[in-house]
Amino acid sequence: MKKLIILPLLPLIFCSLNAKDVVIYHTSDTHGYYFAEPDAKGRMSGGFAALASFIKKDKARHKAPYFLFDGGDFMQGNSEANDSKGITSAKLFNALNYDAVAIGNHEFDFGPEALKKVIAALNAKALAANIIINDKVSPYFIFEKDGLKIAVIGIGRNNDAKNKTFRVLDDRESFIKALGGVKRHNPSAIILLVHGSNGDLRPYAASQDIVKDYEEDLAVVLNGHLHKERLQKIRGLLFVDPASNLEKVAKITLSFDKNNKFKKAKAKLISLDVKKTGQDERINALVEEIRNPFYGEHVGQTAEFMPYLPQSEKPKYLDCGVCEFVTDAVKKETGADISIQNTKMFRSFLPKGLVTKREFLKAMPYDNKVTLVKIKGSFIENLILSSVRPDFSAFQFSGLEAKVFFDGEKAFGAEIKINGRAIEREKVYTAAISDYLAFSEENEAKFFSAISDLDKIKTDIGIRQIFQNSLNAQNGAGAPKGKRIKVVYVKNK
Repeated sequence: MKKLIILPLLPLIFCSLNAKDVVIYHTSDTHGYYFAEPDAKGRMSGGFAALASFIKKDKARHKAPYFLFDGGDFMQGNSEANDSKGITSAKLFNALNYDAVAIGNHEFDFGPEALKKVIAALNAKALAANIIINDKVSPYFIFEKDGLKIAVIGIGRNNDAKNKTFRVLDDRESFIKALGGVKRHNPSAIILLVHGSNGDLRPYAASQDIVKDYEEDLAVVLNGHLHKERLQKIRGLLFVDPASNLEKVAKITLSFDKNNKFKKAKAKLISLDVKKTGQDERINALVEEIRNPFYGEHVGQTAEFMPYLPQSEKPKYLDCGVCEFVTDAVKKETGADISIQNTKMFRSFLPKGLVTKREFLKAMPYDNKVTLVKIKGSFIENLILSSVRPDFSAFQFSGLEAKVFFDGEKAFGAEIKINGRAIEREKVYTAAISDYLAFSEENEAKFFSAISDLDKIKTDIGIRQIFQNSLNAQNGAGAPKGKRIKVVYVKNK
């Protein structure tokens, strides 16, 4: 008779019991999206009540210690956030027990005193190693839970036009200095919480450049700013972009051995679909307290769904339906040869049917004026080659069509037509742009900073007013059908 041999499992069980996980929930660029709202497919999605409900249910399943972090741009965006200059965002962050936040560029929109007031109201640790604000904002903080030391370094993002008060330091140098300070405390894991991302147009804010040569010191980099939903490994380090507007939350699990030594990080992005997450009653009551019914009034009507950005990872066209509707209206209003608007002046789609003030302001939160500029065809060509990536165009156009040729990620040529005719490099064209692009010299506006002020004509024409007038005038507006920015992949010989 054969004997049944049972191998000893105790060492395996012992190791498993002594290993530890820590869970991090990461949001960024919430922009005042406090409420659950219909997404592009009509599903109720997002909002702080859905986030709170998901975390409550998820932590009951994994039972591991957890943290809740935000990557910045929480003060500005939707109407209630703007009306309160970010105080309502602080109330909701406190209600959800956020542990730490980074400082985003839109935290400076309402001035230095408003930012200091929000920081004082927050229970979460405000982190920015590269921006000197006050003693309530630290370069890093070390959290201790379950015998583990979790160090979080913050790198903020300045707003060059609106911050004239607080001293701003180099991102990478600030990170390296903070890392040195953190390592003296022998943490179990180090996290970088940054209002920046990989592949940004501003290289000093690109996360992978900030941490280059220090990847082995970090457990994970928590990104923001670009509104991407993306999990990337670069040089062995995990970078997490959690989308924006509370559409999703990133869940990161850090694993440690029985000696509290960091072993690995894994992450996933979770959609805050209200049907699946439910809504936390306490947070929902607070959100409804904050809601202003004024923004539920109607301002216009669409005949069809008007999309924002293409959802594909490798789109064939980079057109934004809402953006092109507005650029067309601006071109028509001004009589310019072309209209050029920065894509990020727009932030959302418009639904089919009646449009509320809230939906209208979500789609276009910024109230800029038109500026007319004189630019050569060569400038337009260089603008397109410098600002179009395979997955995103920094600008949207009316009166212009372009095929942009890429060899991998780099654009090397373009075929451009102005109002149906091949562009002439030496010809001077009149372009209707925003006063932001003409005069601010930050972000995408830097492309226009070389244009002489003599070639810029200010107007009192409000772009948002043109948008609203066009919605009302057409009594059922639809997005333009043109495919204006085409991506073409070829080998550059």
